[in-house]
Amino acid sequence: MSKNSQKIAELLSSSFAESKWEQLIHEYSSSKVDPVTSISGKDFDHQVRKLSTILQELPVSNQRVVLLLDAGFSFLNTFISCLYAGITVIPCTIPANKSDKTRLQRILQDSRCTAMIIQNRDVADLKQSFSNLDIYIYEELMNQAELCQPAKGYCNFINDIAIIQYSSGSTNFSKGILVTEKMIIANYEEVAPRWNLSTQTKFLSWLPHYHDMGLFGMIIYPLLSGSWLMLLSPNEFIKRPSRWLKLISEFEVNLSGGPPFAYELCTKFCSDSFAQKLDLSCWEVAFCGADYVPKNVGQMFVKKFTQSRFTPKSFFACYGLAEVVLFAGGEPAQEQSYLTNESDSGLLPCYLGEHHPNIAIFDPETNQPSKDGEEGNICISGDSIAAKYCTSEIETLFYDKKWLITGDLGFISNHYLTVTGRVKDILKIRGKTIHPIDLAISANEQFSALNYHAFFMRMEGEENELTFSIECWNRQLPEDLVIVEENLQSLFSKNFGIFVKNIEILPRNALPRTSSGKIRRWAPV
Repeated sequence: MSKNSQKIAELLSSSFAESKWEQLIHEYSSSKVDPVTSISGKDFDHQVRKLSTILQELPVSNQRVVLLLDAGFSFLNTFISCLYAGITVIPCTIPANKSDKTRLQRILQDSRCTAMIIQNRDVADLKQSFSNLDIYIYEELMNQAELCQPAKGYCNFINDIAIIQYSSGSTNFSKGILVTEKMIIANYEEVAPRWNLSTQTKFLSWLPHYHDMGLFGMIIYPLLSGSWLMLLSPNEFIKRPSRWLKLISEFEVNLSGGPPFAYELCTKFCSDSFAQKLDLSCWEVAFCGADYVPKNVGQMFVKKFTQSRFTPKSFFACYGLAEVVLFAGGEPAQEQSYLTNESDSGLLPCYLGEHHPNIAIFDPETNQPSKDGEEGNICISGDSIAAKYCTSEIETLFYDKKWLITGDLGFISNHYLTVTGRVKDILKIRGKTIHPIDLAISANEQFSALNYHAFFMRMEGEENELTFSIECWNRQLPEDLVIVEENLQSLFSKNFGIFVKNIEILPRNALPRTSSGKIRRWAPV
């Protein structure tokens, strides 16, 4: 029987049982007393089977349930138990404000979910805000689970939907992707050999557990591999980015990563004396995933942590999206680091390997494959692509097989993929094609206080007036604000041949964001 035809619960349980690690899963906290809580695969499997028994007795069995739980064992226990019980999981961030609650309400309506599992401390707030839902309390479920026998079998999902994963929603409201067991297993089988996942791999993740990179790449895939896994809360990472590197060094982690800002924070806020005490020679897979990965992010990180014995070729860009569960391309180049490759772009390309049949570029007008080096629609094929969203179809094209149209533009040259922008972000001005990320990188090169991750460009009015908004790295604006804006106007005119009438320099966090921290391109500023 192939893995694709097996149940994900069966594969997980098998990995727990066969794991060679005495303590398989670890949760790190900043507490001085027992900062690391650990559990073996066998004990974890026993624990989630007991909770699965309770979940199967609830009215939500074989239905859809939103999980609003902290990172770590509270989420992990419940999530895996739901997979065992055949309950479709919708992972969400715990709402912290009115905007978060509005987003959650839209998710509930879009997914037609009628129940949620929350923690005791959130009962008063969430029961009042979502009184029409069935609300179950994690602590109470765990207490009940202690008194029952572990479930022996696995339940089927309705319509095979294991997870509804909501996209980040950077250009519009996030969409619920219907993720099946087959999709998860197919994507895992795609990434596992490329990233050399095995029972010997040691993972460390601080990524949010309710987003695809954190959920699939750094929770499900390690568990399917029987790998050693340590979980660090995203809040713990943000408070002290150096803790991430310290744990990698201390526990000899060989696979970890995150978006570009994670590496930038470590570069900016870790002292040389701290870096000299680290040993990062163990870190073999240091992935960097985002819409855009600026090349200098990797170059600066490598330069800083060479003194920590970090291997340059371990750092690489990767490309993925929730519509293909997660992974689409990107792996370490075997010969040498490609951070030194010369290119016209300030962006780091993804190395796809010598064989990459499931990712290609298609001409947006003819829907025919593009030639090597030609820009076009990035398209993905394979068994891990989603068939539909909760309430709408996913855009595809058929050439030799079905291809998902990602909505991203890019080109492939010599087995390297360069993502040049979202289709909805690209501007056409007097025959010129403008990629706003290029302006953001140029602005940062001219004024280092500007954050090229946090920008937005739009065109308004009959005269095609351009507005370019960009945040500073911190909350304080430059004193010579008018001069900075005038210099940027001159820079954009010289380098890109366009006149940007309105340039806005904003303090940090001024632009609207998604739950994953991405800029919401079409939200009011």
